[in-house]
Formats: sequence, C-alpha cells, structure tokens
Amino acid sequence: MSISRFGLISAVLLTAAALAASCSSTPSAQPPHLATVSGTFVIIGGPNGTPHPTVGVVTFANAAGKATDVTVGSNGNFRVKLTEGVYSLSGRNGSNECLGGSVHLTTKFPPPVQVACHVP
Repeated sequence: MSISRFGLISAVLLTAAALAASCSSTPSAQPPHLATVSGTFVIIGGPNGTPHPTVGVVTFANAAGKATDVTVGSNGNFRVKLTEGVYSLSGRNGSNECLGGSVHLTTKFPPPVQVACHVP
C-alpha cells in the first residue's frame, strides 16, 4: 500500500489545522487571584494622644466602586481576602469616619494596612 504525495500532504495539512484549532480555543476561566490582607484600625488623638486600637468597620472599595466591609474587634486587628487590585480604604468607629488612603494588593506580598482615625 502506497500513499500518494497528495494524500500525504493532505494528511499533514489536516493534522496541522486540527492542532491549530485546539490551541486557539478559549481556555477555561481562571479563578481570581486572592490576596490575604492584614491590618489594624486605630484612633489617633483623644485624651491620651497616642494611637490605640479600636473597634469598627474598615471598608475596601475597588476601582469599580464595589465595597467590602470588614468588622474589626477590640484589638483593632483585621484580616480579609480580596482579589488583586487597587483599593481605597476608609473606616468607621461610632461617629468617627476617616479615610485610610489607598493600597495596591498583590498575592505575592500584600502590604500590611493601617487605617487611622484622627480625633481631637
């Protein structure tokens, strides 16, 4: 049994086309990369004037405006998992509302975060 030159070329071209089609297919959706962020929520000022931990809520808002609230206990520490990206920070403690700046979160080295409310 012999294969003609035309048959061999056709087989090679069909195999190449099949490989190209399988390589160009859309890959399955990748899960988002999550960064674990740790931080503290503090009050600065007041009667003793030094920073001290406080209870409250810290809010992370991404560029699209989606907010994630994190409840903070009396030790002032919090921990949350968020997708990578840039977030604006704010905090609330009773009637005190404060801005915490912004942070760029990555999965490799998420920076520690501090949100501070300055009170008189």
